[in-house]
Amino acid sequence: MTSPEQRNRRVTISDVAAHLGVSRATVSYALTRPDRVGEETLARVQEAIDVLGFRGNAAARQLRVGKSQAVAMVVSDASNPIFSAVAEGATEAADARGEFILMANAAEDVERERRYLEFFEAQQVSGIVIAPVAELPDVAVRIRERGTPVVHLGSEDPPFRLPFVTGDDEEGGYQAIRHLVDRGRRRLLFVSGPALQFRFRRHGAFRAAAELGVQLPERQLRSATIAEAYRAATELLAAGPLEFDGVFAGNDLIGIGFIHAALARGIRIPEDVAVIGYDDIAFAETTIVPLTTVRHDMRAMGHDIVKLLTLGPDDLPAVRHRPEIVERRSTAT
Repeated sequence: MTSPEQRNRRVTISDVAAHLGVSRATVSYALTRPDRVGEETLARVQEAIDVLGFRGNAAARQLRVGKSQAVAMVVSDASNPIFSAVAEGATEAADARGEFILMANAAEDVERERRYLEFFEAQQVSGIVIAPVAELPDVAVRIRERGTPVVHLGSEDPPFRLPFVTGDDEEGGYQAIRHLVDRGRRRLLFVSGPALQFRFRRHGAFRAAAELGVQLPERQLRSATIAEAYRAATELLAAGPLEFDGVFAGNDLIGIGFIHAALARGIRIPEDVAVIGYDDIAFAETTIVPLTTVRHDMRAMGHDIVKLLTLGPDDLPAVRHRPEIVERRSTAT
């Protein structure tokens, strides 16, 4: 007869192993790598988990369906607010499927990114979303080939290797330059971040500049953050007479940093320099000069990445969300 103390004690893998007369390793493999054990052993572990109530039968569910209830998001930099906005939409879509979103921060480290991807595959998550640090890592493609659904948040050059969801960044960059020119700005500057992450916005911006007959010098930052943008803008503005009257910031963090640096030097926004950002993060509307920006529906993108995780292994769809300009004080005439 089981004592009250035994009934209240949390059941462990050792308890399941002792109940079956097998090693802890056997039970562990059954829970995390069922491909390494036979069907009869899986069935016995399943039965023991049901009987003993191991972890509230969460492990039993994983054995039954062959995956966990988690969808993993591995993002390049969790401090970027766009990922929180995408995660909100993904959480709504995952809730409808009885699943959960787990976010992991690669912190701009490709090796950490790889370790997270391999860890989540080993945990048999129901799907992985990756917003990569740099180029799409080969390990993400291999994980999908081994059977775990993987979706790319962001776009890449063809040939495409994963399903992906993205904003139409080339069109967004094009619209940003047209917006500045339509408001009478002709001496423009593009302030961007790491080349790979901003390449489609860059393509669109330079295409618009060529069509409209304006020069578009570029200042590329080491990181696309407020602090780096503030530092770079301070150096740029201290270099001599103001040589531009319109700035396209590659994301809103850069735009906010630039605005603060300009105001600190007595430069008026937008009277002296109009600034447009990109992404429409929550801070864009509430910064010291509300920031005009290029917006994509991040919540809808979050819904889409969860939907794409349900596709078959041979499907490679590309879902692009069209941009729109949200005009605020920073470019108002």
